Amino acid sequence: MCAPERPLAVFRDNVLVGCLQDKRKLFRRDFDLDGGETFESKWMTGWAAEKLIKDGKAEMAWPSHRLAGKALWTAEAFDSGPKTREVLALALANDTIYLAGSGGELQARSVSDGKLLSRRSIPEPLWDGLAVAGGRLYVSTRDGKVLCLGQD
Repeated sequence: MCAPERPLAVFRDNVLVGCLQDKRKLFRRDFDLDGGETFESKWMTGWAAEKLIKDGKAEMAWPSHRLAGKALWTAEAFDSGPKTREVLALALANDTIYLAGSGGELQARSVSDGKLLSRRSIPEPLWDGLAVAGGRLYVSTRDGKVLCLGQD
């Protein structure tokens, strides 16, 4: 049996864009690196997280929710359609975040505010199946293909 697919995140410099645990809501978190803020790479166990919640020191145990606590913005990835749709892949290029969703939707969103720039239908991607290389966007599909979708 495979482990469950975790919410994805991409980052560059001090900017992290990720999904919440439901894999339907995006967020942008900026880290104040000059001010000494660091990314906490040690995740708490379920027991430790539950204790923090009970003690009122944390609202949510999920790592993605703790990261989003200081989010610059949040955005719903899918404004309509089945609630079972999820973000399956993220890629960051220049000032654009690309996301591929279950059901075969590709979106380009602004990194600065999360607003939708464009969308199109694609074959359903594999989990974490987007890449940007050489100025082009690639998607790995569930049917075993790798598609080049043009320049970023």
